[in-house]
Amino acid sequence: METCNRQAFRLAAIAAAMAALAFVLTFGVNRAAAADPAVFDVGAASSSINPDSPQYVAGYGYKVGPMQTTHDDLEARAFVVGKGDKAVAFVSVDLVGWFAAYDGVNAPYGIDATRQKIADALQARGYDVGRESVIVSSTHTHSAPAVVGIWGTLDPAYLKKVSDAAVAAATEAADEAQPSEIWSGVYNIKSFIWQNGQGTNHPDGFEYDNALPILWARDPDTGATNALYATVPNHPDQFKASDNNAMSADWPGYARRKLDEENGGTAVLAAGTLGRQEPPGSVTAYSEVIPQGEIVANEIQRTMAKATPITDSTIDASEQQMLTVADNGELLTAINLNPNDTAICLDIYEKCTIPRSKQAPYFAPGPDSDTKTIGTYVEAARIGDVAFATNPGEAFPEINFAIRNGVSGPRQVNVIAQAGDMLGYYYQRDDYTSQQFGSSDFEDYNVGPDLAQGNTDKALAGLAAIGFPTTPQTVHAPFNSSVPDKPGVQWYPDQYESADPTFNILGSAAKSQDGTAAAPDTIDWDFGDGTTDTTDRGERFDHTFPGVGSYDVTATVESNGKTRSWTDTITVDPALSATASLDSRAWNGAHLSVSTSGGQGTLVAARWTCQDGTEVSGLSVTCTSTSAGTASVTAVDGAGNTATTTVAVTKAPPKPVAKLKILKIKVKPKKIKYGKKGTMTVVVKNTGTANAAKLRVCVKVPARAKKQVKPAPSCKSPGTLRAGKSASTQIKVRVTRKARPGTRVKLQVAVTANGTKKKTASVSLLGKPGGMTSSSYAAG
Repeated sequence: METCNRQAFRLAAIAAAMAALAFVLTFGVNRAAAADPAVFDVGAASSSINPDSPQYVAGYGYKVGPMQTTHDDLEARAFVVGKGDKAVAFVSVDLVGWFAAYDGVNAPYGIDATRQKIADALQARGYDVGRESVIVSSTHTHSAPAVVGIWGTLDPAYLKKVSDAAVAAATEAADEAQPSEIWSGVYNIKSFIWQNGQGTNHPDGFEYDNALPILWARDPDTGATNALYATVPNHPDQFKASDNNAMSADWPGYARRKLDEENGGTAVLAAGTLGRQEPPGSVTAYSEVIPQGEIVANEIQRTMAKATPITDSTIDASEQQMLTVADNGELLTAINLNPNDTAICLDIYEKCTIPRSKQAPYFAPGPDSDTKTIGTYVEAARIGDVAFATNPGEAFPEINFAIRNGVSGPRQVNVIAQAGDMLGYYYQRDDYTSQQFGSSDFEDYNVGPDLAQGNTDKALAGLAAIGFPTTPQTVHAPFNSSVPDKPGVQWYPDQYESADPTFNILGSAAKSQDGTAAAPDTIDWDFGDGTTDTTDRGERFDHTFPGVGSYDVTATVESNGKTRSWTDTITVDPALSATASLDSRAWNGAHLSVSTSGGQGTLVAARWTCQDGTEVSGLSVTCTSTSAGTASVTAVDGAGNTATTTVAVTKAPPKPVAKLKILKIKVKPKKIKYGKKGTMTVVVKNTGTANAAKLRVCVKVPARAKKQVKPAPSCKSPGTLRAGKSASTQIKVRVTRKARPGTRVKLQVAVTANGTKKKTASVSLLGKPGGMTSSSYAAG
């Protein structure tokens, strides 16, 4: 029977071991693969570029202005990421564009010169970087001062201000950098990009770039937002300065302010793909900018909710020189004829000259007398497994599709448009017809035939240089031949997702590409909630959904017997509620946290007001005030829903202190023979409520007796003594042969520790025949 039990036990043990091995094989690999988030130093900052004097406005119309008034702030914003001695800096400025290089007094203030100044500032802060690690881009707002000619003359003082502000923002971002995890993600913002119909600068029948990628820098301990960087693939050209007598950052300015307010930190928005990417809507007032900014902020917030942390700490960057043939005679003439530092405007043509540099490598002879060679740089960068590539102008989507398709390894490839230069629209000319381009100005601002392929090749070369495998790609834009005779229709909401069931919607409709179908006057709606409606073309309206859920909303138009629809999804969340907790209370702070239910489902940010009025951010925070009171918190989820709650904070307990007490001093042997050693044992107790760090026990001999009694060593450091604990320290004491009977030596014992009062006691040695005898110790 005993043998059977032993065998059963052995079999059970083997089975348990095999089960444990299976668990390790099943879950161990996944656990190992789920690496910890890398921690970087990340900072973001902004600097004003509001003009100090009247300026001509770029983007729409000839010589608009000059004006100085701004509807909202124009800024240079910077996002800087460092790790060890490596760093990469992204700067985005509120301009329609900015050239790589200028001549004369403007030479120090082109993008390349500015990138070098930022690199120098980073080097001064310990980073081993060159200008290839600095990406400077324009948001492409069409309501900011002209620094590129074309629409008006250039003010050198303003160009200097822009360059100085870019350097200042990047420098401040580096100086204010905080340890951060970086979470990345990509979402889809398709309804905000006109792509289901023909328009002035968005030809029907082609694929559009709907990707909205982000980098989200978060405090590793509290989850607080330190900084945010997003590239949005659309034109910010809704606001018209001429119609509003003011300049504006357009929807990028609105969206980043909203994101700052919701999440804390500093949001930096740059342009993603720009070529033939336009928002729906024709109203040029700020009233239309607001819903555009709302949908961008909402989609960025939703991207934050699905983001995942970067686990690879690699930072690298490269720049590739690109030389391309320019054959656009009007643009080349505008550069060639520019006579000075400001450009000149020719009223007869309603155009201004272009003050881009005429020096090599930026401008050089071409292969024949009718052409020139334009030089610029394409940059590539990486933060972990997230890659970046630049467009030195307004690349069409197929260029960036080719760049993404040509690289393997990155979790995402984020393109940044109007970065490093402003070289206009570019595409493969054979891919498009005059009918498709319609009334656009694509050909007016297309520099040359090879820019699309050149940008792709140089971007892939740069990505290969920083460690990503690449394969060559041919740029091509396939055309959907079924759409030319169809009317266009598209709509976008002010938010894709919200706990508020009422959404504001703009419906747009357009004539067919071939002109056979007129623009429909009305749009038919199916809201996916059992209700329908009909609205006028271009009408903005509110629709309230019946309750929580996701609704596929479809807009349909008909013209000349042809119909077309556009469907997207709106989500109504349950109301967000928040619960705040006092997790612990100590003398030096109250640790608070917040949790939520309902809403979108992911807690993204929390803004606290401590009981003393101090404001802090984070999902879990410490309020340092010692007072009692009420702390409040506003929680924000991944759709921008908010909920506010409070928590009572008790008064802080007294500060823990260490307190030392000498319990015992004993010398063994009781009688130390002359010329021999004994051992003094000192017992110390920490009777306080805090640990006593750097405890030190010392024995001091009076000067007159130093030749008679010698402690060795005179001091010992046993380390930290925990609260309520005791420790014994032993010090050797040697009685020399110079001691004599009748000699009395008083040994002073001192005990110290960080933040405590010194405690002393003494013990005497009395000389007697044959040696010295110790007395009992006395405190003080």
